Amino acid sequence: MRILHFRATLFALCLALPAGTFAATPAIPPQAGVAAVIVWLAGLGWGFHAMLHHRLAAEDRLAQLESDVACERDARAAERIAIRERILLLEAEWLRLEACLCNGDIRQVPENMRAMHTAIAVLQQDA
Repeated sequence: MRILHFRATLFALCLALPAGTFAATPAIPPQAGVAAVIVWLAGLGWGFHAMLHHRLAAEDRLAQLESDVACERDARAAERIAIRERILLLEAEWLRLEACLCNGDIRQVPENMRAMHTAIAVLQQDA
């Protein structure tokens, strides 16, 4: 249900409705005064309902946004952990390859050692 945009103005008019003057005027029958009071109370109730509905809808939207932010935060934290683990594995491989080079064991050094160094640098920038 869509609440009208001018509900604040309508609510103010309902509050400003001088229902008591209808009942106090002798030229107007008492039934009209009672009807005016009923209309005033209905407007007052509608105004409170509209404010409550708006408040509850805003709280629902806020709760949904907070849930979305928490999920996004958890996903990013898991991604950072995975990146850190990958960095540690690549650094260990890099140190093993450097040790192989220092020992003169060229057979275990792959040709893509420079690419591995570049991958480490990129992952360190992302973390």
